[in-house]
Amino acid sequence: MRIALVRIAIVLTVIALGGIITVAALYGSAAAGAMITAWATLVGVLISQVVAVRTATEQREEARRAEDQRAQDEALQAYLDRIMELVHEELNEYHPLSLRRLFARGRTVSLLWQLDPKRKSVLLQTLYESGLIIKGREGEEERNPVIGLSGADLSEVALRERHLPDAALRGADMKGANLERTFLAGADLRGANLSHAYLGRAGGWASIYDATDLRDANLRDANLYRADLSGANLNGAAGITNEKLDQQAASLEGATMPDGQKYEDWLKEKEDSGKDVENE
Repeated sequence: MRIALVRIAIVLTVIALGGIITVAALYGSAAAGAMITAWATLVGVLISQVVAVRTATEQREEARRAEDQRAQDEALQAYLDRIMELVHEELNEYHPLSLRRLFARGRTVSLLWQLDPKRKSVLLQTLYESGLIIKGREGEEERNPVIGLSGADLSEVALRERHLPDAALRGADMKGANLERTFLAGADLRGANLSHAYLGRAGGWASIYDATDLRDANLRDANLYRADLSGANLNGAAGITNEKLDQQAASLEGATMPDGQKYEDWLKEKEDSGKDVENE
């Protein structure tokens, strides 16, 4: 409607200008002045209509956003209440394929698709602190988390400066996530999508990034000491060099390096270059 009114105003302006010139030529300046006054009044009405339409549109959009925020808050609170009930019922003691465990995972994955990044972080932190997304620690028997997050939408989740050691985030979609200064020692990020994520000064000892998508991620000052980066895709990753990765990581087997080379190809080139220097 707003576009239609603008178009009408343009058409009327063109017509009015032509009419004013014609009237001035035939009847003089007084008649032309009267016509200008009438045209200005009409334009004023059109402008007020445009403003009214724009205001009404903005009010509707604001109301829609407020309703969406309210709906997210209610859905998140209902979820947290139910999850806490399941925790008290010792959800972790149930078989991984039990209806309760399957329900908990389904409810979690479904809700994450509906939440904005801020509320996703609240949900994730609650799951972590409740022990529902913790992997088996070193020396313990390998076990799956109570609620698996494979395929869960955690894109752009805000986890800046969080403490998440041994977090089980395997297979999660964390594209564009903010993990600046997040402590991830021992975290399981196998197969996760961390492309375009920010991991500045994040990490921790022996994190697992096996087959993780780290394309175009920012790894400035990230701690990847003894990290397993086997098969990881680091193509385009910023803030880190091939040499630094080779120094820190426990494994880079099959990984794609920031410059696009496979780790084995880069290593061979490095070794050949060293031999050439020795032969000079």
